[in-house]
Amino acid sequence: MSDGVTIRIRDRGGGIHPRDKDRLFECGFSTYAREKNGLFSMTHDVEGRFDLLSTMNVGGNVASDAGGQADDLAGLGYGLPLSKAYAEFFDGRVEIQSLWGWGTDVYLKLKGLDRIE
Repeated sequence: MSDGVTIRIRDRGGGIHPRDKDRLFECGFSTYAREKNGLFSMTHDVEGRFDLLSTMNVGGNVASDAGGQADDLAGLGYGLPLSKAYAEFFDGRVEIQSLWGWGTDVYLKLKGLDRIE
């Protein structure tokens, strides 16, 4: 069996609320909240989560803070699901450890290649 590599990404952004842990890898789910002058500039549901369908305009671009251009993909809810899918495709995995009120560690674990002889 070959060795692998683990990459840890750490932030101190307050962690993931315990109510959201079971939904992290759902496509379209996000807890991202962009603020502008103390108000949310994107549409959020009753629990404060980002509502992608309400934020999309007729042309399909994501409304943003600056004139409605899609300048930022943050908060669309596809980063973790796609990361997990790519990792699993290459026989790896994504693991998340979060401490509510402090921060989050995301581990990307990939298998190494077998030696060619």
